[in-house]
Amino acid sequence: MTLELAGQITIACEKTGYSAQLEFKLKPFLGNNDSVNQVSGKIKLGKEVLATLEGHWVSSLCIQQKEN
Repeated sequence: MTLELAGQITIACEKTGYSAQLEFKLKPFLGNNDSVNQVSGKIKLGKEVLATLEGHWVSSLCIQQKEN
C-alpha cells in the first residue's frame, strides 16, 4: 500500500497576481505504475494562462509555455 495525493489546489501571490492551479490525480483502479503520482495544472497571471504543466510530481514535469 502507498499513500496517494489527490485533489486540486491553487497557490496565489496577491502581490504579483501570479497563480498556479494544480490537480493531483489518483491512480486509476486498473492503471499501471505510469499512472501513479500524476499532476497537471496551469500557471496564470490574472485570468491569462501563461503555461501548462503535466507529469509526475515525484520524477519530472513538463512545462509548456503558451504562445501569444
